[in-house]
Order: sequence, then C-alpha cells, then structure tokens
Amino acid sequence: MSYFLDYDGNQWEKFCEIVIRSHYTQRYFTNVPADDQGDCGIEFFTAEGSIFQCYFPDIKFSMAEFKDHVQTKIRNDLKKLSTYEEKIASWLDGVKVHQWVLLVPEKRSKELITYCNKYKKITVEKNLAFIDKDNFQVKIETPHSYPEAFKYALKYQDSSIHVPIKTPEHSDFINLQETKLDQNILRKSNIISPTPDKFAKNMTTKYLSMLSFLDELRTNYPDTYYQVEECGRVLLEKMHDLVDIEGLNPDIDFIKTVKLQNEQEIQLTFNEILSRTNLSQLSYGYISKWIAECNMDFINE
Repeated sequence: MSYFLDYDGNQWEKFCEIVIRSHYTQRYFTNVPADDQGDCGIEFFTAEGSIFQCYFPDIKFSMAEFKDHVQTKIRNDLKKLSTYEEKIASWLDGVKVHQWVLLVPEKRSKELITYCNKYKKITVEKNLAFIDKDNFQVKIETPHSYPEAFKYALKYQDSSIHVPIKTPEHSDFINLQETKLDQNILRKSNIISPTPDKFAKNMTTKYLSMLSFLDELRTNYPDTYYQVEECGRVLLEKMHDLVDIEGLNPDIDFIKTVKLQNEQEIQLTFNEILSRTNLSQLSYGYISKWIAECNMDFINE
C-alpha cells in the first residue's frame, strides 16, 4: 500500500487500466469511459468475460470503515448490472461474464470474501442475460494479482517503488551480537579494512538496514522482492568468484570493485522499478550480506 500513498481515485483508475490492459492485451481489453452518461458500474471488461471496477479507499480508514466502504461499493455497483442490463449487454456483445472484480490497493479483511460470495449468489439469482451463472464469481483483487503487468505499469508510469530506509534500533544490534553473523563481520573486517572497528560497525548497520528493507519489500511488493533476492544471489556468487577464482585479495580495493560491479547490475535490473535511494542502498547492502552471511575464510597475507 505504501507505494500508492500519494494516489487519488483518478490516478488509481489509470494505474489499474494499465495493469489490466497489459495483462489481457489490447485485443481482449475494453475501457468503458464514464464521461458519457456514466460507466454503469463497469470500468473495463475483457473478451474472456471479466468485468473490473476500481476503488481507492481513504488510507485513513479504520478496519471497520474500510470494510463498510468496500461492501457499499460492491453492493451498489453490482446492482447497476441489472439496472443497466440492456446497455451492458450491448457492450459485451455476446460475452458471458464469469467474474466481477473490484481492484483495490490492498486486501485488509478476509470477511469481505464471504461478502463477495453473498453478492455472487444475489447477482446470479437475477438471471442477467450476460452472466455465466455456473461459473460467476465476485472477487477483490490487487495489482499484485497480475505480477508481470504490475511491474510493467510501474515502469509505464515512470514511477518507482520507494521503501523508507529505517535506522536499526539498539535492540537490533544487541540481538546480533555474538551470533555467527556478527562473528563473520568482525573477522572479515579485521582483514578487509585498516580501520576494522569502524568498518565492522558500518557493515553491521548496513546489514540490519538491508534486512529491514527486504522484509518490507517482501510484505508490500512480493514480486519485486523475489527479483531483488535473485539479483542478490547472482551478485553474491560473483563476489565468491572474485576471491576463489580470480584470486583478488579481500581488501578495501576489492570492496570498491564489488560496489561498482553491484551498481552496474542493480541499475540495469531495477533502474525503472526502485527509487534512487533504494538503488544506492542495495549496492552496499549486498556487500554487507555477503560479509555477514558467507562463512568463507579470508586469508590475511
């Protein structure tokens, strides 16, 4: 949800249109303009039988308010299917509708699943000509339900995901002390840097910040999270190869080389997806993960 904090209803509808148009492709997608006598409860529909409505709840809504407003949206817009049955049927031109989908930024209540099922039955019982009564569903979805189209929409909008960088709490440092991860950082810092204490503190801070960043990314942007993790895996393997195969000494010059290597790969992969701040964080974040999590022994020559 944090990505959409600055959105309003119009921006949300435009974003959803990009997502759904990309997912179904131009051939199978139809937008229903609201300028001429309203959209009759349909924002877009597809040739395979999906109807979409968009709703952007106030981010300040409590859980109770959120549920109440979403339920009202579902109830009122599904009623429009019968009110405007003839007009909608002329748009669909023989297409049988098997699902009505409300697109929202996030799913906050499983109780709404039951509510959707209730209004599925109510809608089917109206015997509307264009409803596939045997397969009809009422659903609530988010753009994350269409992962590739969601990523495309982010790029198309020239927008980027930004996860605020959190400063680690004192308790985070305490919890890390005397763990294998902490030992790895201390041991490697003594070999890599001429100022090991300062370097170790810096890497520990970056490592904890990286973990926090990944946690939030996994929660709010799961598809991007898996991309970041895969990129990290590749970069960590390259760091291993620089030491094991190419024989580079793990010193400050090595860290500079790896940072540049990481920056190039990260820019290539995430330049249009992540904010500049997050891109900058990743280059050293991956280095800190390698230092903390890799059990490779460095030889101090």
